[in-house]
Amino acid sequence: MSAREDLIVRLAPDYGLVPSGDDAFDITSCQGEAFEPPIRLELEDVIFEEYVDRLLRSSGEPDRASAIGLVRVHLEEAIESASAVGQPVTALGVRRGGVPPRPRWFVDRMPQRRAPRTQGGPSLEWRA
Repeated sequence: MSAREDLIVRLAPDYGLVPSGDDAFDITSCQGEAFEPPIRLELEDVIFEEYVDRLLRSSGEPDRASAIGLVRVHLEEAIESASAVGQPVTALGVRRGGVPPRPRWFVDRMPQRRAPRTQGGPSLEWRA
């Protein structure tokens, strides 16, 4: 089983994955409802295999299955923490980046929403 297939099996109890192109999936909740905004998981097979191999060497995980389990933890933390601070995840996964180009984990988020600016002075009035 490839690393990508292994991760998909591990995600199955908690998330639905709907194919969305050759190397991407739309992540849904276990009830099949879409996240808002939609979350795209990008896992090109060759790049993900390289990423898991590098993670195995650098993380101190005892085996490949543990390294893939660590990727699942990264995915869950990215989705949960970004939503908690008002910057929902729109895409995550692995892609090549840096110099030299290496497989890297990435998380794309929506920009943080800011309160609209109001015109005029303060909205409170103090009276003695």
